[in-house]
Amino acid sequence: MSGRPTCGVQPGQVVNDPITDILALIGILSGIGSAIVGAVKLAGGAATFTLAGMGGIGLAGVAGALVVFAVCGYMLFNRCAPREGGVRCWAGAVNAITESFDSGWDVVFPSGAMHPRVDVVVKSRFWDLTTQGAGFVACSPVPVGIGSPMIQTFYKSKAVCAAGVGALTGAGVGVAVAIAVAIAIAAIGCATIILCLFALLLAAIIGAAIALAGAAAGGAIGRALAGDDSPHAADGTELSTGHLISVNGKLLTMKEFELANCGWWGEGTTIHGSVPTPGPYSDLEAAQLIEDACPLRDTDQPVIR
Repeated sequence: MSGRPTCGVQPGQVVNDPITDILALIGILSGIGSAIVGAVKLAGGAATFTLAGMGGIGLAGVAGALVVFAVCGYMLFNRCAPREGGVRCWAGAVNAITESFDSGWDVVFPSGAMHPRVDVVVKSRFWDLTTQGAGFVACSPVPVGIGSPMIQTFYKSKAVCAAGVGALTGAGVGVAVAIAVAIAIAAIGCATIILCLFALLLAAIIGAAIALAGAAAGGAIGRALAGDDSPHAADGTELSTGHLISVNGKLLTMKEFELANCGWWGEGTTIHGSVPTPGPYSDLEAAQLIEDACPLRDTDQPVIR
């Protein structure tokens, strides 16, 4: 490569909103609901009362629960389904490690938790991996004012996937409870159009809350059963800040991380030693790893099954 990559957003690139897909999913579901409401309005006030009498208010509660269920399913797929991408190898110094479930939101919505992330400040011969097709280059803060390119490497977590499965299961139970509640609400009906609209909104919120509570409980159970998910090297050693490592994995341009090239599910990690000084690190520390375990040619890349 000709020189050090520019940190941050790359020239001519537009970084996508990391939650675009979720918002699009919710938008589709909301559009379906709006179409139903529009049809009711066209039919007039009498149809509104008829809909309420037929269980429209109860159906709103079920719809709220189904939105939560759909989002849980999407997040499980996003986090734990295999992704297509080429296998690469990179090496350098571990600048930082971000554990999974590092946000308070992950307690409420455990299916949104991300796999543990190991930020690897790469040697200069791997700089090109940080820029190929990327819209963003992640860097450590040193050298000051310049930064050193990193590859954010995610290690597959059984706890994250178990929490996702638990959250989806819990949300499914919540949908079942919402249906039971809907049956009871449907028998009540409403006296005026305003009260009907209020009841529809309230029922949707209650249904979503029931499913969300089920997702939180199921996710917590799944996470607890899975146990520790700290990233480890191939020999079983737990990775730590300052380790000099070589790692294999799929290199993907990820919308969730500002279109940076990230390592998805690092495997076959080799520890070669460690940097004696505390971080953050630059590529000067990464260069202390003179003999890494990565092949010299791209055609020699390992195959991970």
